[in-house]
Amino acid sequence: MTAREAVRRWLPLFFRAVVLAVVTPAAAQKAVDYGGQVAFFESLGVPAPAAMVAVVGATEAVTAVLIAVGTFGRLADLVLAVVMVSAAALGGPNAFNLSALAAALGVAALGTGAFSLGPTTAELLGRGG
Repeated sequence: MTAREAVRRWLPLFFRAVVLAVVTPAAAQKAVDYGGQVAFFESLGVPAPAAMVAVVGATEAVTAVLIAVGTFGRLADLVLAVVMVSAAALGGPNAFNLSALAAALGVAALGTGAFSLGPTTAELLGRGG
């Protein structure tokens, strides 16, 4: 295996780990402290904060699962990138949303890499490997 092949295989796994380390606690916090999250979203001026906390929390949870197993990884990371750009725009950029954004875009560009349990997005869409 060449160095390029090794990077292409293992770097996406690192990116997936970063996404999971950032997004999983954020999704859990929205479920555990729903009222606090609604108040926070309201303070940011997010419309319909109660609904948006549920939508964002569910999106983070579902994308985290898809990224973890490597099924629909690129699609999940693109959806998550939209959430992270929105978080940075509304709440201000910080190390968490910017690292999740960078890692999500890395997986979107490179694919899910090693230890992907499911088929790739391209395979699921009928476009081959």
